[in-house]
Amino acid sequence: MTAVTVTPSTNIQTVQKFFEAQYAGEFDHAFQAYAQLNFQWVVASGHNAALRAMIPWVPLMTALIEQRTAQRLADL
Repeated sequence: MTAVTVTPSTNIQTVQKFFEAQYAGEFDHAFQAYAQLNFQWVVASGHNAALRAMIPWVPLMTALIEQRTAQRLADL
């Protein structure tokens, strides 16, 4: 399979499109289109609000964690 050449204007767009493709289940496309020679793994986003904002499922997971935490505190 030949890698697709994509030239987003910024690294942020590349990461965003990579995560969007993965979230959509398009794993092969994500790596073929956005993981180029200088690709580096993102291992954490805990101290990177801009990166968390680009990952589609983070706001949903954050809301779920906050709801569960509030419920546990209410149950005490």
